[in-house]
Amino acid sequence: MDIELALHDLLAVEQRLESLYAWFAAEFADDEAAVALWGQMSREERSHAELVQAQIKLVAAAPEQVLGDDHPASWREVQELLTRIDRLRNAPLPPSLEDALQAAILFESSGAELYSVRSLVHARPEIQQLLRRLSEANRHHHQRLLEFATKRGALTFR
Repeated sequence: MDIELALHDLLAVEQRLESLYAWFAAEFADDEAAVALWGQMSREERSHAELVQAQIKLVAAAPEQVLGDDHPASWREVQELLTRIDRLRNAPLPPSLEDALQAAILFESSGAELYSVRSLVHARPEIQQLLRRLSEANRHHHQRLLEFATKRGALTFR
């Protein structure tokens, strides 16, 4: 798998989550705490996307070799995650806050986001550093969502 392709996959996930969380903020506009949660998460996803875009530009300027390990099953996980995000975003009716929280918790803990970490293990150090930062941010998002859902009594799984 080409590093640039793997980074574009990661960029798509970050951009779709940014859009989804911004939509959630608008959908739950009557709930100040939910608006704050989703708005912050959307802004953070935008920041993550900008970091990935910067790495894509660096890779394009100095192309890497093809990665040693190809992970087609992981690539399918990414595509499935993107499909789930799109399906939720394009549903005829918006989700309840509880459903939105549960979906976001699943998205943030998805194995699909680990795809890039597995696929880019042989990448340049700056790409590895980016992936570590994004992985930590995903853990932080997951924890924040769990805490919010627990406070709201919306957590039916862990």
